[in-house]
Amino acid sequence: MNGTTTMNGSKTMNGTKTITALYDRTEDAQSALRDLQNMNISRDNISLIASDAAGTYSHDNGNGISTQSDAAEGAVAGATFGGIGGLVVGLAALAIPGIGPVLAAGPLASALIAAGIGAGVGAVTGGIVGALTEMGVSEEAAGYYAEGIRRGGTLLTVHVPENMSKQVMDVLNRHNAIDVEDRVSQWRESGWQMHDPNAKPYGVDEIESERNRYTGERMRV
Repeated sequence: MNGTTTMNGSKTMNGTKTITALYDRTEDAQSALRDLQNMNISRDNISLIASDAAGTYSHDNGNGISTQSDAAEGAVAGATFGGIGGLVVGLAALAIPGIGPVLAAGPLASALIAAGIGAGVGAVTGGIVGALTEMGVSEEAAGYYAEGIRRGGTLLTVHVPENMSKQVMDVLNRHNAIDVEDRVSQWRESGWQMHDPNAKPYGVDEIESERNRYTGERMRV
């Protein structure tokens, strides 16, 4: 699972594949998004979920669920988020059980909203793991991605024709996609076993510490 992965390995649906990449730095994910846009990949085929532990893009309505899902507020979030609103569709600030506040966009955001996140229900069975497995990701890999977001990461998924999959994987890897298998091995060395949807979300300081552990430099949350 070096850098990007095709969901379920060689899983192909109607001649298309969905490719997934996890990033420590949201800035790297944004750079990858811009390259994807330059490849004329439809924004409708790209999903993004980024940790928002600092609350920069979301606000709490008192029930642990953010309310920033309408078009106007989503546009504001996009403008604040370095112009990312022009690269993906359906920006929404959500709260995911076991992960905490996130900024989400694209088909994954739609799936999470449809499942009830952001609608005031407080929790959704499976959370992001359930949404990813519905898209064809193995439950094991989905748990790794969910844990990566919990620890401050940004997840990109891209749905493309099969003949473009290698080109897209090269683009995503070029922008410092995490080697997920290597990262999971390091988590396990610290005692981590599997993603827990009931776990306490990481705070800003914990995320900064986590990032510094792998990058050796301070990064903005």
